Amino acid sequence: MMRLMPIGVLLLTLNCYADGVTRYLPFDPVPIKASQKKVFAHYHIFPKNMGGSTRPIENDYYSAGWLDRNGENNKHKTQGGYLRDRPLSLPPNPSMSDEEFARACADADVRDAINAGLDGFIINFTSSSTNDNWWKGTYSHVWNAARRIGPDFKLMLMPDCNIGFKSGDVNLFVDLVDRFRDDANVFRHDGKIVLAPYFGERFTPEKWKDILAALEANGTPVFLVPCVQGYFRLAAAYASVAPGFSEWSAICDTIGNATKEAAGGAAKLVHDAGFSIWMQPVRPQDFRPHGGTVNEAGNTTLLRESWMRAIENGTDWVQIVTWSDHYESSAIRPTMGAQYLFADLSAYFASYFRNGTPPPVSRDALFYCYRQHSSKALADTARQTKGLPIKFRGSQPVDEIEVVGFLAAPAAIGISCAGVSKTRDAPAGMSVFTVPFTEGRPEFFITRAGKEIVRTRGRFTMSDAMVFSDFMYFGGSSLRERNYAADPAFILDGCVLELSCNEVWGPLVYDSSGYGHHATAYETTNENEITTLPHAYGKDANAVFFFAPGTPGRREKHLSIPMVAVLSPAQMTVCAWVKPANEANGYIIDARDGSAGFAFGFSAPGKIGFTAGALSAAAEVAVDTNAWMHIAAVCDAASAAIYINGAKTASAKGGAVAVRTGGSMTIAKGYYGGIDEFMLFDRALPERSIAAIAAGNAVVHVEK
Repeated sequence: MMRLMPIGVLLLTLNCYADGVTRYLPFDPVPIKASQKKVFAHYHIFPKNMGGSTRPIENDYYSAGWLDRNGENNKHKTQGGYLRDRPLSLPPNPSMSDEEFARACADADVRDAINAGLDGFIINFTSSSTNDNWWKGTYSHVWNAARRIGPDFKLMLMPDCNIGFKSGDVNLFVDLVDRFRDDANVFRHDGKIVLAPYFGERFTPEKWKDILAALEANGTPVFLVPCVQGYFRLAAAYASVAPGFSEWSAICDTIGNATKEAAGGAAKLVHDAGFSIWMQPVRPQDFRPHGGTVNEAGNTTLLRESWMRAIENGTDWVQIVTWSDHYESSAIRPTMGAQYLFADLSAYFASYFRNGTPPPVSRDALFYCYRQHSSKALADTARQTKGLPIKFRGSQPVDEIEVVGFLAAPAAIGISCAGVSKTRDAPAGMSVFTVPFTEGRPEFFITRAGKEIVRTRGRFTMSDAMVFSDFMYFGGSSLRERNYAADPAFILDGCVLELSCNEVWGPLVYDSSGYGHHATAYETTNENEITTLPHAYGKDANAVFFFAPGTPGRREKHLSIPMVAVLSPAQMTVCAWVKPANEANGYIIDARDGSAGFAFGFSAPGKIGFTAGALSAAAEVAVDTNAWMHIAAVCDAASAAIYINGAKTASAKGGAVAVRTGGSMTIAKGYYGGIDEFMLFDRALPERSIAAIAAGNAVVHVEK
């Protein structure tokens, strides 16, 4: 099990970074010397929250519309959903109006950006009008958040010449710039508002001269920085009209391009052409489910290498592509899958970029990164027909588990997965260590002078079991998750099924026990229809959620696992964290077939029960639909006992469970609400083990 800081506390703590030191970064912030080097991130349309002040994340638009296979009236059914990840959104707050909540979310977004080392956002405008839905729904909130938080966080204007500005109507550009002529937060250079049109090559240099003349006549001259695709062939043509130049992707679309010699010479090429400012892109990754394209990022290699090209080649400004484009999977904004991985690493490199030297490491840290599937994993072509075949671009697929270590002093960093550990010695500073992709749930550690000082468990289980394609890189950090070296956990043996429920999306909940008993989601009213599950914030990390029949826009779903003997042991322990949606609920797990097998969960309203043949035990429980509770059942050769939040509350005498094979066990068929950290053991755990699990102080020992 994993213990994470509740998100509300996490955000509150992180907000301090703009004013001082945060313990979630491996370095202490270095004062920015009046540097002219700037770091921005491209802000795309996706907001931090899409549920208002009352809808939890399992039922907001990200979940119901874009992560659900049946979202948006089955529009994305044949690709398994529109997205594969979502922002770390704020928990709902019914005491706020939707407008107040939107402001709070925008404030959190801006503070996260400041903590990631950004000077500001580049706002992708698709219209010059204040009636534009993107402006009203997202951008206006972000802009006002910047005004509230302070004038030092700047916003750069990027009219999109591939959408709303593609007509070339000069009045559109004049209207856009005029709106912000007196705005303290709009980004200026040389006393002029910076205008950085996306797909600037749509218009000839002569056309841009006309646009610039109209802006000058309006009393709003601009500092033009066209953002193009193909800077190396366009620089000479646009040097006569623009003092700045920018590239969208050519340098950082794949690891192959980020490491090419041309990327290192980009700033020189642009400066030699006559531009005073070169804005170079940095990108974390790029996977597009709809098109089936994977621009290979090599774990964090693409992010690190594109940052290093900017640091080494004399780049003036950086545009991180992107802050919030979740469709292209290129967001560095904190998400449920990548967590703070890309944002925290960018904070380190942004400091390096501005100051010219890497910031000294002041605390040991590990940042892990891996995919849940190798490139060899195949989607179910009977269910996924769009976005196939998968096309890897720019490099051979990279199938590795990576850890980026930050060491205050020399040490060994290591990766352990499926019972195999590998280490390498590393100097003080930043080091990177990789091992081949291995199915299982990895752990990452640091040892120094023979003593383990850091150990953290990766949040996600790796497996090549796949229904719909997903080649995003996810990750995390030892500074944000439990350090088992400093805070040892109770080790649990005998686990035959561990569903951590930490997935973000998809039809599978992966077994971390090493046995590979992965659970598949089905529609309850159509048991041949594999579906995708909603995910929620769990007891400590993520969780799965099951909606009751009749919930508007949602379908009744359950999980199924093929039944084998090891999942029906004669003596056993079964437990989970649950957050019921109501008191009248059903079994969490049902593995019965006649007198064989067992069932556990809500046997009646307000009762937690365990049954196996003639053996039955039940305990009354007060159901709080706003709180997680831990439930467990232990069955040995002579009796069964029920535990609520680590305390024994009921017991009954009886015999062992009759072993069942064949068929399947179901999870949450008739249960509605959240489930997290579901575990099944092939032995009766002692009371101290149950208490440790309920206290969040236990971890499964995996040998397979």
